[in-house]
Amino acid sequence: MMPGYNRNRFVSFYFISYMIITFFFFQNVILGLICNVHNVYSNENEKLVELAQRSFLGQAYDTLTHGSDNFVSYEQLLSVFTILNEECDDIE
Repeated sequence: MMPGYNRNRFVSFYFISYMIITFFFFQNVILGLICNVHNVYSNENEKLVELAQRSFLGQAYDTLTHGSDNFVSYEQLLSVFTILNEECDDIE
């Protein structure tokens, strides 16, 4: 760069603009890779959470029915809703 700079001082603007554009491009590429990896792991985590919720919901239903041919009595539902009303403020 120095021989070009000695011949003409405006050559430095070319190299400085080249460096700025190159750094900007590589910064965006690296940031894009990081965001992409984060999104992949986030989607996998959401799928695992959904599977766990379904499993826990099935276990809760099995516990509620006590193996009685998948039938939930009125008294069982009333007791569940009574507990939910006491413990959850957003359910009324």
